[in-house]
Amino acid sequence: MLANLAEAQRQLKETLARSQELFRRAAVEGALQSLAADAEDLRRRQAEWNEADARRVDSSATERERALAARTDSLARGIAQAASDLARAAPPPDGGTPLAAPRAAAARAHGAMRRAAGAASERDATAAQSAGAAAESALAEIPDALRARRDSLAQAWRRETLDALDRALSETVALAERQRQIAEALHRSEAGPAARSQQASLEEGADAVERQVRAAAGRHALVSPQLERALAFAQRQMRAARERLEEANPNVEAAAALAEESVDALNATAYALAKSRNDVQGGQSGSGFAEMMEQLAHLAQQQGGLNGEVQGLLSFAAATGGEVMDQLRALAAQQRALAEDLERLHGEGASQAAGTLAQEARDLARQLEAGRLDAQTIQRQERLYRRLLDAGRTLTGPEPDEQRERASRPASSDSVHVPALLAPGATGAGPRVRYPRWDELRDLTPEQRRLVLEYFRRLNAPSAPASR
Repeated sequence: MLANLAEAQRQLKETLARSQELFRRAAVEGALQSLAADAEDLRRRQAEWNEADARRVDSSATERERALAARTDSLARGIAQAASDLARAAPPPDGGTPLAAPRAAAARAHGAMRRAAGAASERDATAAQSAGAAAESALAEIPDALRARRDSLAQAWRRETLDALDRALSETVALAERQRQIAEALHRSEAGPAARSQQASLEEGADAVERQVRAAAGRHALVSPQLERALAFAQRQMRAARERLEEANPNVEAAAALAEESVDALNATAYALAKSRNDVQGGQSGSGFAEMMEQLAHLAQQQGGLNGEVQGLLSFAAATGGEVMDQLRALAAQQRALAEDLERLHGEGASQAAGTLAQEARDLARQLEAGRLDAQTIQRQERLYRRLLDAGRTLTGPEPDEQRERASRPASSDSVHVPALLAPGATGAGPRVRYPRWDELRDLTPEQRRLVLEYFRRLNAPSAPASR
């Protein structure tokens, strides 16, 4: 029992170590995207200042330009921090300084803004216009440079993961073929030392594939955990087949059956590897987090549409008093299909929360099938919809949805309390990107929690507001 506990602790430690690298990569990608968006906004505001304020220099124009300079200084510090993180996540092969060009551009823009503010305070419109134009020009260089670096990182990280998956897939297919040959030999009662040696060799090959899969899963979130489960089953059956052959009286028939089961498991591993490869290749991010959250957001939209249909059916049933079981069964089927999609996402590692959400969706499907259409069912569906939205926004990009009206809501029975420092509004204004809840962080180590919260802190870093 103690040995099993030690093994479980070892596996947990390895999983958390892999998660740390994933969070680091996701944080770098998110920071580069956020900084690029900030630089674009600053360039636009500087252009507005150049068009209006620089022509009529006065104290208000001076203050607005100083506010923009303060934001640009914050941008420069953010780029410097991103460069530091980038040096740890992806050290430059030439040993150069990461993000040197955008850092220099931000410094030039900050200096030009200070000169523009000084000229405005001295009522020198010509100098203010010249310095403002220089600041706008410097800021214009930053977004493309940051996005180009993010895209090159994503491409390199995807290529790294694809290469690892290709190697693992090739070796898994070869292992399955060799295991099939051993199974056929065992069926012919060829259970001599050669068969035992070959089986032991295959176990070593499976161990090598497992290491490759673990490394790939630690670099990209779209590498399915099902890979490790299928491969682990194949390894157990291989080991059991060898042990049957090493007995004093070898059980050849049992060894052959176990060998055939390991062939099936290896084929399942190969299939999962191919699917993971397609998922990684079709993604745009280098860490895979953005794609996972998009899938959850899509399911949230489906749940929202289903909620509308159920509410309409409830109104219809109340008005007519007629039988609506056929419609309820159809809606239950849609709810169950959504639950199956959530279970698939949970199995593929998209979100630990997806498992709980899938269970809730299944319970709702059973309620609808049983004809229990009431206000409580509607409330549960609305709660599931909100939880799906929260899951879909976790670790997403920094751009707010401009079509969505911001609204607060009071705490309810499904609320999860977070530390006060992470609560929206704790710093005077709600964050642009929702911080992860404590239940989403509690399984991580303190260092991993620090990395995740630092990632969100950068996305939500307050900037000095530009005066108009």
